[in-house]
Amino acid sequence: MKVLLNCSICRKEFYKYVSTGTFPAKNHYCSNLCKNKGISQKGYKKSRVDKGVGRGRIEKKCLTCGNIMSVIPSLRGRKSFCKKDCLYEHMSKLMSGENNPAWINGSSYLKDSYRGDDWETIRKKIYKRDNWTCRICGVKCISRRRANENNFYKVIQCHHIIKYKETFDNSDNNLITVCLRCHAKLDIKERRGQDDRSNILLSLYRVII
Repeated sequence: MKVLLNCSICRKEFYKYVSTGTFPAKNHYCSNLCKNKGISQKGYKKSRVDKGVGRGRIEKKCLTCGNIMSVIPSLRGRKSFCKKDCLYEHMSKLMSGENNPAWINGSSYLKDSYRGDDWETIRKKIYKRDNWTCRICGVKCISRRRANENNFYKVIQCHHIIKYKETFDNSDNNLITVCLRCHAKLDIKERRGQDDRSNILLSLYRVII
């Protein structure tokens, strides 16, 4: 409904669309200029941006990377990391091995699937480096959550060019991104001895180069 109103600041008449049945406001403004004047007259509190975010802050060193960050005094005892990655890295070190309440006797380190304490972080870094693409066949890999009976062979994997058990090498030069199908083919060839180990490594190095 269109009604005729008087501006609370300049007393100018203007038309405004008002919903039927709504409770009328105490103040009406014909423009943003009058609205700002009305807000200032009512003593409206300024936002944090107007006050200045940096005012009253203190400097504190990140416990993980050592970078200096700016925090408000009320968070001085609670904020110890400059970003989430630093927090995750700190918690990973803090909760590994005997410090973890779920730790029993270290038997997990003897499992075939064990690739180091920071394997999750390493393999995600390799996936990002290779743009989540298989370095053997070039297919765009997918996560396990997106896998179904039609595309399960595209599930992303991280492959050691030289076996982890032989060198315990998790360096970038020894890791490539592969899909589940190519990873299975490589494992079968190595176990059955269909190809010489050196030929497999040479073909993988050519893919990387």
